[in-house]
Amino acid sequence: MSLALSRRTTLRRLRSLFPTATSTSPATTIPASRRWLSLRELDAEKQDRERVVILGSGWGGFGVARSIDTKYYQPILVTPRTYFVFTPLLAGTAVGTLEFRNAMESSHSLKGVEVVRGYGVDWDPASKSLTVEGIRNEADPGKTFQLPYDKLVLSVGAYAQTFGIPGVRENAFFLKDVNDARRIRSRILARFEEASLPDCSEQDQRRLLHFAIVGGGPTGIEFAAELHDLLEDDLSRIYPVLVNKADITVYDVAPVILGMFDNRLQGYAQSLFRRQGIRVKTNHNVLEVKNDGLVTKEDGHVPAGMVVWSTGLATNPFVKNTILGKGFKLFPDDPKAEELKVCKSQKAGQILVDTHLRVLTIATAEGKEKAEPKPLDDVFALGDCAAVGTQGLPATAQVANQQAKWLAKSLNNAAKGASHPVISSVGKRLVDIDEEREFGFRSLGIMAYLGGWRAITQSGGTDLKGRLAWLLWRTAYFSKSVGWRNKVLIPVYWFLNWILGRDINRF
Repeated sequence: MSLALSRRTTLRRLRSLFPTATSTSPATTIPASRRWLSLRELDAEKQDRERVVILGSGWGGFGVARSIDTKYYQPILVTPRTYFVFTPLLAGTAVGTLEFRNAMESSHSLKGVEVVRGYGVDWDPASKSLTVEGIRNEADPGKTFQLPYDKLVLSVGAYAQTFGIPGVRENAFFLKDVNDARRIRSRILARFEEASLPDCSEQDQRRLLHFAIVGGGPTGIEFAAELHDLLEDDLSRIYPVLVNKADITVYDVAPVILGMFDNRLQGYAQSLFRRQGIRVKTNHNVLEVKNDGLVTKEDGHVPAGMVVWSTGLATNPFVKNTILGKGFKLFPDDPKAEELKVCKSQKAGQILVDTHLRVLTIATAEGKEKAEPKPLDDVFALGDCAAVGTQGLPATAQVANQQAKWLAKSLNNAAKGASHPVISSVGKRLVDIDEEREFGFRSLGIMAYLGGWRAITQSGGTDLKGRLAWLLWRTAYFSKSVGWRNKVLIPVYWFLNWILGRDINRF
């Protein structure tokens, strides 16, 4: 009994030392043990706060939910996955450098934030409500319900770009979620187990142990580097003969890999890959992906035991079909009300937002196509699904993270200073961020791991390469990891895997 009380007391003290979110007032705090609330109870808990519905739990959505002040707002996170993924660590989890849980942070850990597991399927800006399809189980598609909001944050990210190439979705592996990393790790180990069977010919062994990576950006390059380390450091002890028959090939349609780095760092990366035995084939066009390899315009059919696809981003279907695909009226009962549509960026088909991250709209009537776009004061978009005017920001976690912090801070500041709150068109209290400073992106640099404890980093006019860059790369990822649990576990796993080797169990 005394031990149990002591443990509970210690946990309470630790939680007080390391809070996981912005503190909330006692009147609005929702007990952490409550994982379900009806809409009626949500309305009762809301009190005089504004309800902020956040769609998506990636860098943008999770960042807003984590930083918004629950004294002024009632944040509700709508997401099909109830966790945040620290995407830069996915390549490491795919080969056992880290465990899958090290790249995850539960959305339920955010104090004062309600989490709804579901998808956004429709949107009515006139009544300010989001239609959500709840997720119950794999067999049941779930039922829809209306979720009213005062402010809506769209942060649904983007899908993997396949360019309509046959067989990509059916046969290739992506690397955007923890489930993808789990499937990749299982496939790598399964291929070695299959190649080690006594009746497996050498031709089949070379096919099974050829790992093709399509895409020469940071994700594809870092996965190739992590896979090389797995083969050299761990699988070489178990399969010393088979590892010599394994090949890693990176394909890219561009003339160089890592196009966002300068020429000197690009050359260093290609030279290091060449010494490590990783083949880089630029100016190669993939025509098809099959279950036993891929077909390129230059080489024809290339046998492979696994194809990992990392070639950019495509517009999320909810954004394409619902947000951008439908016109609407803010005053549907007024026959003179204009029909509006959300503005779309020309290059990538993203939601166009202003410098306050507010969704821009334009009238659809003939002759008004060139009119000045107007923002929706209570609808925001950020991350990969949004484009800030003509700034041309990269679709990176760094951009989404900075946008989330800016939006949450601006909403908090506006709420604190709203002595005379604006009244919205539907008569609800509205905190306006129009007077807050505009969002501006500040690049903190780019980096990529190249294997063998070597990396490259580029920040302003400073370029680093080799082991010093690798040390900076690891320090940056460790410092940016979310939650004290992972800040403790990540260096522990890095140390254990260096001493004892990676976990190569397949499950």
